[in-house]
Amino acid sequence: LKFDHPRDVHVWQVTCSQIDHLYDYYVSLLDDNERRRAERYIYREKARRFYLAHGWVRCLLSRYLSGIDPQGIDFIYAENGKPSLRLEQSSDHVNFNFSHSNDSIMCGVCSFGELGVDIEHHRSHDVLYMKSLARHALTPRELDHMDSCDDSRLSDFFYRQWVRKESVAKALGCGIYDVTASVDVRQSIATIDGELDEVFVESVACCHIQNVLTYPGYSAALTTTFPVTGVWHCDSSQH
Repeated sequence: LKFDHPRDVHVWQVTCSQIDHLYDYYVSLLDDNERRRAERYIYREKARRFYLAHGWVRCLLSRYLSGIDPQGIDFIYAENGKPSLRLEQSSDHVNFNFSHSNDSIMCGVCSFGELGVDIEHHRSHDVLYMKSLARHALTPRELDHMDSCDDSRLSDFFYRQWVRKESVAKALGCGIYDVTASVDVRQSIATIDGELDEVFVESVACCHIQNVLTYPGYSAALTTTFPVTGVWHCDSSQH
């Protein structure tokens, strides 16, 4: 697979239900590190989704990498756990990031700069609990905006902001709590709204954020460290 423009991003989505018949094959593709991580899950269903997500991503990335099969892909991990391709395998200039929540998996792929994606399944919370979560996850300006929302819109607003923050953190390679209460993500460019580690101040201004069309009951977002020419929503049924 190739990009029409160097600053294009391909966004792929699939549900675990769609690929569950490939479970045994996907398990066979994973390396020892991935298997150990899967075994840490207490609930079998979560471990199964982990195997499906990682196997699917391996197959997807192999379509972008010349001469490398899914099992041969070698991941390295940053301090915060963000995966990337080992240098000798990234000669095709492929950067990626993926996320999975409940039954859904999303992967973003580009050939220029860093990116982060996040998808979250909406859980049922009462208004008071949602506002309590927001106090720890949103900036002062975002909280003011949330206070102006009708109760019926609180959940949508909260999850919209949360996936945008997660995608920013993943693009920057930092932890989510480095940006929750200090980076305002309501607009297409992230802005600082609170105390932020100096390491991230310059990088935040380079974050371009957008929500991604996804399945009902989910929110999803993409952040890149560069202006995007086009975001292509790719058909996972072709994968």
